[in-house]
Amino acid sequence: MKSIFILLTFTVYTLSISANTVSFLHKSSHKVKLSDAAYPTALIIKAQFEYPESTVFNINEDKIYHFYTLNYRNQDYFLWIENLSHDIEIDLERISKQSGYLLLLKQEWYKKDFSDQSTELNRIHTLDVYYKFAVDSLLKLANNNDDYRTDNSYGTIVWDKNSAKKLFNYAIENFDSTIEDEYIHFVPSYIEYWHLLYKLYYQYFHTTSFKGLDNPRVKAQIEKDFSLPESKLLTFHHFFNSTLTESDLKANLRLYESKLSPREIEIAESLIQKKAIQNTILNSEIDFIFGLDIDDALKAYLLRDGNEKKSLLIFWSTWDRGMNSEFSLLNEIKDEFDQTYNFIHLCIDAYEQPEKTKSFVYQNNISGHHLFPQEEKAFRNSIYRKSLKIREFPFYSIVDQNGEILESESIPLSVSNRLGNKLKYYSKK
Repeated sequence: MKSIFILLTFTVYTLSISANTVSFLHKSSHKVKLSDAAYPTALIIKAQFEYPESTVFNINEDKIYHFYTLNYRNQDYFLWIENLSHDIEIDLERISKQSGYLLLLKQEWYKKDFSDQSTELNRIHTLDVYYKFAVDSLLKLANNNDDYRTDNSYGTIVWDKNSAKKLFNYAIENFDSTIEDEYIHFVPSYIEYWHLLYKLYYQYFHTTSFKGLDNPRVKAQIEKDFSLPESKLLTFHHFFNSTLTESDLKANLRLYESKLSPREIEIAESLIQKKAIQNTILNSEIDFIFGLDIDDALKAYLLRDGNEKKSLLIFWSTWDRGMNSEFSLLNEIKDEFDQTYNFIHLCIDAYEQPEKTKSFVYQNNISGHHLFPQEEKAFRNSIYRKSLKIREFPFYSIVDQNGEILESESIPLSVSNRLGNKLKYYSKK
């Protein structure tokens, strides 16, 4: 009897694990990536086992909705799992309709009718299709009409105050914002829509809304500007997004954890973990250069033996409080372009407190080369400052291997990713 009891116990334990398992069959030369459908960069599901022709994921059964993005052979799919009470096995080479889950290419997802599916799937699909149309309509309008943007180059739309106001008002007048609270963090296009409106309203139109406000008053201001449930989404986006540093994310989580849903806590903790891993990698790649003359120091660096990369010059100042979030975003740029570019940071006022500036660099894990001028007139007399007419920070310049300027950018990464698109363009030249 004793041996039978042990066997039964083992069997029950095995079943409890396998009930959450999703296996993908595939060719040995291809990888499978799985992430959350609404937050694909924040919530990445790590494979439990990776075999030559199958990849196994252990799915958290406690999730409210099992809605994922799957990438296979450089194609993106949406995966909806209706029933996790048994093992699921999906052959990615012969995708067929099966009970318990739905797997579709993203472009097919927006063409289908799911009225015969579960209430939850049908509602999320209906909302996602509607807000996908809204986002596409707004971007198309901004692309084709000069009144709704100020610039459109390198595949990036940029607004000024007036064009941002016009596009924001157009969105409010033409698209309904009705959505049940339970769905706000599960509909991909709804999140994309309101993140766009956040950018238009706070980063281009009402740029001083949060000036001088502490976190509780910032939260109150967003709740005053927007109604529920979008104010809830926008507040979460403000305090938990990829522009923030690891320490800021942790502080915000301590402040608001009791008011967050389990879904929001999961997203916040994942962002913190991602930043921590990123910081560990970057902290060992910091190099300091000191010089009386910025131009001579740069020239000597760029023309050194063996330099085969283009460089990104980053002009910045310690008195700009926005640099914490800017460098956080710049670290992601570095991950993408590390093989193509050197990153040279020029802190124009480092001569005032060099040790404090070095401490800031280490605390924010700003990898790359750092040029510190040793006197006040170094930047003021620089040919780069004069020729580029640098007046605001951060300011970016892409230069070739000989130090010749290819392109510049003055719009911060926290406002637009045009810098990333320019780097991509010149990486192929």
